[in-house]
Amino acid sequence: ARARAGSWLSAELQGIPGVVAPPAPDDVYGHGYWGFPLRIVSEELGATRDEFREALAAEGIKTDIWISKPLYLYDALAKQVSFGDSHWPFQGAGNDQPKYEQGLCPNAELALNQLCNIVRIHEEISDEDLASVATAIKKVAHGLRR
Repeated sequence: ARARAGSWLSAELQGIPGVVAPPAPDDVYGHGYWGFPLRIVSEELGATRDEFREALAAEGIKTDIWISKPLYLYDALAKQVSFGDSHWPFQGAGNDQPKYEQGLCPNAELALNQLCNIVRIHEEISDEDLASVATAIKKVAHGLRR
């Protein structure tokens, strides 16, 4: 049911400038749609991801930010604090303190700053509610385009 809902919504949202929905699954690659991520391309939409999220919230559509930064920017890697003060395994055994810092993977950082997750997509969603989500996303995208 989740795959059916996600596939329908993905197909419904294709081609909206600045709003990139996950591609519909094909015969080789499926999709579990545990979440429904949208990538917001500000230059195409004319609004930021956060402005898009605020406008969707005004339409009653809840979103969240799944992962706000790449794993290497979390303390365990960025500050190398996985085993107290030892800095192991980041120092020693041939490691010369790898640098985990902003800019290491610029494409991943950009993608994470563009993503938002539509919260309401689940196996119990009705066709009517699913259509309402699609309508709201289209309305917001059209309204934000400058």
